[in-house]
Amino acid sequence: MRPQYPVMRRGMGRFAGSTGNPSMGLPPGSQQGSGPPPGSLAQDQYGITSTNQNRFFFTYQTPNIASLGLLATATNSILFDNDSVFEWTKMTVWAYDDSPHISEITNSSIIVPSVTLQIQDTGQGAYYSNAAIPLGAYAGAFGLPYVLPTPQFIAPQATLQFTFTSEEGTGGKTYYNLRVQLHGFKIKR
Repeated sequence: MRPQYPVMRRGMGRFAGSTGNPSMGLPPGSQQGSGPPPGSLAQDQYGITSTNQNRFFFTYQTPNIASLGLLATATNSILFDNDSVFEWTKMTVWAYDDSPHISEITNSSIIVPSVTLQIQDTGQGAYYSNAAIPLGAYAGAFGLPYVLPTPQFIAPQATLQFTFTSEEGTGGKTYYNLRVQLHGFKIKR
């Protein structure tokens, strides 16, 4: 039931019949911005959940591609847990080329692989882009995350398939330990 607010009468500087805070225009006993009480139940396309109580930060990572050579393609998948919905909010990429050893990698040696990526939800057959996208544009560049324009909710037990293709031609680089991270929140049900 919606609360009934007192009517403002013309020429009066306060609400008629109100014993609440007239400067806020609220009825007696109400609070500004009270919203739903903590722990109240909400419902979305995945069912009933307790707001924010079962939501925690989590990162899924694609399986490691040990080596991606010149003009090569590699495909791998993430199978999402069956105990939660994943709210995907950011994406990052990690790889190194054939010049430094792992012990020599610093912030200034972070690379943007010349690799394209296409992501498909195999359960629905839906793609996240109409073509393969350069990895730096899709997953962030220089160690910075790509922030999705709106969170994507991945259903429990969904599978996302990642297809990586090197754009390096003759004389180009080979990329090692290539992987993508999906950052967001697990929402337990």
